[in-house]
Amino acid sequence: MPWIQRTGGASASRRADYTYPPGASSGYKVHTKAVLWPKARGICVEEGGHLAVLNSVAEANLVTEIFRNSERITGSQYPDFASIGFHSLFEPEVEFVTIYDETLQKAGYNQWMKYRPGLNGKRLYESLHITGGLNNHSTDTLLGFICELPISQH
Repeated sequence: MPWIQRTGGASASRRADYTYPPGASSGYKVHTKAVLWPKARGICVEEGGHLAVLNSVAEANLVTEIFRNSERITGSQYPDFASIGFHSLFEPEVEFVTIYDETLQKAGYNQWMKYRPGLNGKRLYESLHITGGLNNHSTDTLLGFICELPISQH
């Protein structure tokens, strides 16, 4: 499956199983059955969206609230974490990037939990804690996940 590419204004239609906060440009869905990050990414794409990419504190707050109000994650030893659209797969010794190859700084949200993790040459995925802080997890960690679906402008 190719990596997701941004397209000028392309967006999906609304889905009944997503939450659309007032004024937001996307809808969000918390998947509560834990899977590995690549599977989560594929499910979001199948639904017409992508793993959530946080572009501001305001968006992070919205997504965190949706996560806190969702059903509890099942099948994970870390039910307070959900996979989102950041990783260190391409150059793990350098930086986390979004599914669009943007650094977290460029994407607009870089608020880590207590300590920002060191990459130490490891390939890692990123997750959102139920308190809104970012964290990383290994490639074999099962987590719930959050999909983002841009709202159609048609």
